[in-house]
Amino acid sequence: MKQLILVGGPGLSSTLCTPDGLILESYEAMKESLRRRKSLSLGTVECYLGHIARFHEYIYTAWLLGIGPTYDNLQMLLDHYEDYLLFGTQSSISVVYEIAKLTGKSIPTSPSSLPVIEAAIKLFLRFSDQKARKGNNEKLFTLYAPNTVESISSGQASRLKMSSKLAGLVRGGPQKRRATGEGIFRSTKSSRLKNSTLKPIEDRAFPIDNIVSLIDCCSSYRDKALYAFLASSGCRSFEAMQLTWSDLSPSKHEAFLVNPFSRLNNGITDKEFRQLRWKGRTTYETFMIYPWADIFWDNLRKYLDIEYIPDTGHDFVFQILSGPNRGRPYFTSDRASRTRAFKETSEKAGVPLPKSVSIHSLRHGFAMYCLNDHPISDGGRGFSLVQVNKMLAQAHLNSTRIYAKADSKRIHSEVDFNRQLRTDASKKSENDAFRDSFNRKGKE
Repeated sequence: MKQLILVGGPGLSSTLCTPDGLILESYEAMKESLRRRKSLSLGTVECYLGHIARFHEYIYTAWLLGIGPTYDNLQMLLDHYEDYLLFGTQSSISVVYEIAKLTGKSIPTSPSSLPVIEAAIKLFLRFSDQKARKGNNEKLFTLYAPNTVESISSGQASRLKMSSKLAGLVRGGPQKRRATGEGIFRSTKSSRLKNSTLKPIEDRAFPIDNIVSLIDCCSSYRDKALYAFLASSGCRSFEAMQLTWSDLSPSKHEAFLVNPFSRLNNGITDKEFRQLRWKGRTTYETFMIYPWADIFWDNLRKYLDIEYIPDTGHDFVFQILSGPNRGRPYFTSDRASRTRAFKETSEKAGVPLPKSVSIHSLRHGFAMYCLNDHPISDGGRGFSLVQVNKMLAQAHLNSTRIYAKADSKRIHSEVDFNRQLRTDASKKSENDAFRDSFNRKGKE
């Protein structure tokens, strides 16, 4: 960032300032709002605040260029923000180019990041609108009355007041012009289409036949146990990393996934507590399938004997094994590092994953396998939709139904088989016709 300064590092410890040290109070208000949101993990909060800070800089720089702080201008800037992210100084839109030149935005943002950026900005806009609705006593939101455009003098456009104008202007302006739930970016429309066919679920599922190779290629028993648990239970990665020893019953080969906010979580810091996540499950029970269940219990025993660090004060099963945070719960480690480790292990196992596919692919693989291919007692294959819905602990059948989509590879295989049958039949017909013609020639 060039026009604004993020002081104190990313996340809840940050403060957004102008170069001369004036604090952008709208950012501070948003930060405090996110601090109180228990449904968001610390990593998500840090990610959102980074995107909101960059959005502030974009608007702020536009005003430095002389684009007055009116609702119409804000709407125009919001409409162009996608072009700013994707093209920066390569944009053909003059205002976007000028802003990008001042902010140094020369490296394009990956389109795959747009949904998260959009979510952060929409959250900020909703928050601003809610603050405005509380009345005119809020210092940040009194500069403009709702739906009013006010002319700005050069004196009023000083940097000190620009900070307040950003908070006052953003409130409710674009929200009044957009339907509830409507997106900001054009590129994210396809991702908002439920069960989009652009990314078939089978392309996001880890290949079942390669899971044993994945586990074998792990460099630690911790990772072997973790990946085996994910493959055998189909749970989310953060659910697995929040397992405690009290959630496991090795003698019965049972594991339960418990809401971490329903227990004490002794031995962790307040920062670590804020990194706990829970999306909600319809059951704490897991239905661990084989052979990965056996692989999990076997490697868990080896992890406990060889790698596990005792006397850490907490009860979480999976720990950080090296570095300054050695012994701390593994869910507090850097998410990007975990993703990188999984992809590197997957590469070693001969499964190069697409850019947007990572450890969550094991959950998709579990669901695809259970619904379509797992052997069952009547000699058939695949549990029922209701059964898999419970195994995944999902609230709605529609969330599970996506895994019942026919496998594209299987469809192609059947089509090729049918094509081959027709080709063989056609060749037989041609051969019969040739033979009949040949026989007639011989009789002449």
